Amino acid sequence: MEGLRFLKDTEALGYIVMGISRMGYGLEVIFQAMDVAQNMLSQTVKEEFWNEDVLEVVQQLGHEIGINEEELKSELYWSFDVHTENESRSMYEQFIGLRKSESKLTR
Repeated sequence: MEGLRFLKDTEALGYIVMGISRMGYGLEVIFQAMDVAQNMLSQTVKEEFWNEDVLEVVQQLGHEIGINEEELKSELYWSFDVHTENESRSMYEQFIGLRKSESKLTR
């Protein structure tokens, strides 16, 4: 992976969400992955994460949700090269908004 960098938690989560979305998973899986990833990242004392840390989350998603780890890693490598941290954070925030809207609709 070229250009290791520090990521804020919302940026790391954004890259994960983008990858899972590009793989064609639906909202239920994306939201489940967001919960697992957010829980995992919040258990560390780090304020910033290397993109290597994100790949550890991918491994956990493979174990807990059954997401294809290699395919998601491939999507993440692509996303790291193509999208900025601001774009990934924005994508994550959009999915948070979508989740809030969906929860209001399903009450």
